[in-house]
Amino acid sequence: MVDANAIILGGERLSNCSDKFVSVSEVIDEVSSDAEIEDHLQTQVMKGANRRLLPFLECAHVEQWIDFASLEIDANILNWFRPRTGRTVYLPPAEEAVISALKRGLGALNTNLASNTCLVGHAVTLADIIITCNLHSGFTRVMTTNFT
Repeated sequence: MVDANAIILGGERLSNCSDKFVSVSEVIDEVSSDAEIEDHLQTQVMKGANRRLLPFLECAHVEQWIDFASLEIDANILNWFRPRTGRTVYLPPAEEAVISALKRGLGALNTNLASNTCLVGHAVTLADIIITCNLHSGFTRVMTTNFT
């Protein structure tokens, strides 16, 4: 069940539909523009003790960067590190693939940081901290000076 009023500000046609199923097309018809959604997302904030208040869109970006850190940076560093320590079989073609994937991920990170000080917004977030910790383990364990 979808409560359209919880999703859409000022919903008129769907105002009494919280007790029945609402199709996606009905919700889309109710929304007049992307700007209305953006305005709604910007006005809603997460509330928590001792946390910086972030709009929902920024929270989603933080989650995306955390996923990026885990899947593109940390996983590739770990897959490069394990064969070097004897925990898995060392295969040169597999190592080249991991290094290539890591370089691709670092390129995406570099592209974003070329125009932004932090990954999301103008302050350090959990995504920045996680990326930094993942990169630190890579720099101290497997990335050599000739890694470019």
